[in-house]
Amino acid sequence: MSYIENRQIEEAAKAHYTMMGIAEGHPLTEQLMQEIQSRQAPQMSDPPISDLSGAAIGTGWPISSGHIITNYHVIAESKEIHLQDISGRQLKAWVILQDEVNDIAALEVEDPSRLPPALPLADTNMPVGSRVFTVKKARCGI
Repeated sequence: MSYIENRQIEEAAKAHYTMMGIAEGHPLTEQLMQEIQSRQAPQMSDPPISDLSGAAIGTGWPISSGHIITNYHVIAESKEIHLQDISGRQLKAWVILQDEVNDIAALEVEDPSRLPPALPLADTNMPVGSRVFTVKKARCGI
């Protein structure tokens, strides 16, 4: 598979990731995933991590090209860091900044092109006492 074909698949995978957040279960979202899977070479994806004994598991989110924010307690005792997306693809990362007191860590990834788009950051300071919120993605069963 050529470099251009690989890049197209990676971009389609990013689009699918975005679509999952907006319209999980929609026929077009499912159709895009089937198209991506049919074009992927078998060796493109690492197998999902099956044995998680002794592993720390947490969430993270992209903040810029190649950088992820997570909690310090998730990476505190790690010798190796492997990120895994919902399709099971793995991406190697390493710590670039850590703050145990505030329980936050910044990671850099091996291949920034495999990350979903970064979350936008505010360009102004928030006043003390500002209201904030989080969004939880819920899965609905049929």
